[in-house]
Amino acid sequence: MGNAIEQKISEGAVKREDLFITSKLWNTFHHPSSVRRACEVTLKNLKLKYLDLYLIHWPMGYIEVGDNLFPTNEKGEFIDSGVDYVDTWKAMEELVDLGLTKSIGLSNFNKRQVDRVLANGFLIKKNILGMA
Repeated sequence: MGNAIEQKISEGAVKREDLFITSKLWNTFHHPSSVRRACEVTLKNLKLKYLDLYLIHWPMGYIEVGDNLFPTNEKGEFIDSGVDYVDTWKAMEELVDLGLTKSIGLSNFNKRQVDRVLANGFLIKKNILGMA
């Protein structure tokens, strides 16, 4: 994907600012110390300096075990990381401050979960994301 984007920009077929590129933070990277690294890997793979929108893919986090994106126990059940998605959100806010993404958001969250993020998010409280 990154090669195609890079090629079309270098050919002048499109300008970066004319593209709206979205990606998602995967479940194994919910720990606040993993959020920035995960975003930077995405940017490197896409050969970009920033994303337009970076989403928390799911409200539940899995433990981070190497490159295993689907860590399971002996019963085949996903292993929860115990990380609160509000803490993940706060780490996502830092990505905006660093210029790694212009906007952040949520994917696959229910109303109660969204409301909880809205009540605890700093950027939202400051109305930086345009939410009332």
